[in-house]
Amino acid sequence: MNAVTLSVKDPLERVPVQFNFADVMAADDTLATAAVVVEAVVAGTDATPAALLDGGVAMQAQLAVQWVTGGVAGASYRLRCTVTTTQGRVLVLRAVLPVR
Repeated sequence: MNAVTLSVKDPLERVPVQFNFADVMAADDTLATAAVVVEAVVAGTDATPAALLDGGVAMQAQLAVQWVTGGVAGASYRLRCTVTTTQGRVLVLRAVLPVR
């Protein structure tokens, strides 16, 4: 699945990144577990890209939310959210977060 590009984030901002699985899940299925990682720095450089993630993933029905903070101006990060659903499916969504 291709990564969506998120709105630009300032390095000083702390913002939520939402991964909405509603389009790829059955209506009666919900999230059981979720994990987000910084899969890669796709533009610019950052020696500690995992520091972008702030806390754990919050889940509600078919939505996973990961707060992000910091980042290096000029870098873009590819985030990967992997979830397991209550029906046993394992699903992945990716998003690219530009920091300027």
